[in-house]
Amino acid sequence: MVTVTRAEPKSNSKYDTAVFTRVTTKQAQRLAEVQAMEPALPSRADAVRRLIDSLEDDDLVRADAAEGKEALAGDDVAAIVAALQERTRAYNELIKQVHAIGVNVNQLARLGHQMNLGAPGTIPTAAIEGTGRALEDVKDRASVLAHQDAYVESVVAACLPR
Repeated sequence: MVTVTRAEPKSNSKYDTAVFTRVTTKQAQRLAEVQAMEPALPSRADAVRRLIDSLEDDDLVRADAAEGKEALAGDDVAAIVAALQERTRAYNELIKQVHAIGVNVNQLARLGHQMNLGAPGTIPTAAIEGTGRALEDVKDRASVLAHQDAYVESVVAACLPR
C-alpha cells in the first residue's frame, strides 16, 4: 500500500510518500538488525545487499519457491540500485540547472516589461548570450542522461534471471 501525504513544513518536498508492506516477524527482525548495524552501512545499495544476503527460502513467495525460480543476486540488485541512484542524482542536477535558467529568463522578462512601461535601462547582450549558453549546456546534459538511461536499462536487463 502506498500513501501520499503533504510534506512537513520544513521539508523541501511538496509531498511525502510512505510505502507499507506486510512482512513476517522474522523478516521484520532482520530488517531491524540491518538498520541497527554499527557502523552504519555507507549506502542504500549496501543495505539492500545485506538484506538480500539474509533472505532465506521461506522468504520467497510460495509459487516462486515451488517452481524453483531464480532470484536476483545481491550484487545484481546493488548494481541496479547504484545505477538508479546515479541517474536520480544526475536528473536532480539537471533540474537545478533548468531552474536557474528559468530564474534568469524571468529576470530578463521583468526588466523588459519595465522598459516597455518607460523605465530607463538596457538588457545586456551578455545576459541573453549567457542564457543561450546555459540552454546549450542543459541540452548537452539531457543527451548524456539519455545515454545513462540506456545504460541503466542494460544493467537491469543483464541482471535479470534467464
